[in-house]
Amino acid sequence: MNGPLAGSSGPNSRETHSNSAKNATLGERASRAVVGDSRRLTITIRLYNVSVMASKDELSRAFAALADPTRRAILERLGSGEAGVLELADGSPLTQPAITKHLKVLEDAGLIVRSRDGQRRPARLALEGLFPVDDWLRRAHSEWSDRFDRLEAHLESPMTATNEDKENGNA
Repeated sequence: MNGPLAGSSGPNSRETHSNSAKNATLGERASRAVVGDSRRLTITIRLYNVSVMASKDELSRAFAALADPTRRAILERLGSGEAGVLELADGSPLTQPAITKHLKVLEDAGLIVRSRDGQRRPARLALEGLFPVDDWLRRAHSEWSDRFDRLEAHLESPMTATNEDKENGNA
């Protein structure tokens, strides 16, 4: 049998064999699903995310972990106290393995700490993991506030001079 149902693995074919779809990596599945020039963009984004998460820079890892809304929700929940995977999965559409993967990313970024309590591995918020993010945001806020103040002063000065010129008849 030829064609897309034959299980060919070209970029424009659709795989019907469930094992080949399960064995494909996320990047391979994403690149098969995307057609045309955007395929390069998808692969580039995927490689960038992998390189950021493998980075030794704690700030980059923290921002990469915080980029996901699910992980931010987990951190918000852990702000009210420690919780295990079952407690985090309760009331969530995510499965326990998905929650565990998110917790691993947060742990690798230094944003949470996990301990062992029998078979339970509760997670708790690690405030010291947020210090680099807080420091960076404070510096950025200060720098941008200064820049906006200078911009505002710059924009007001020519307008004042122009208005004075108009009043003196030099316009």
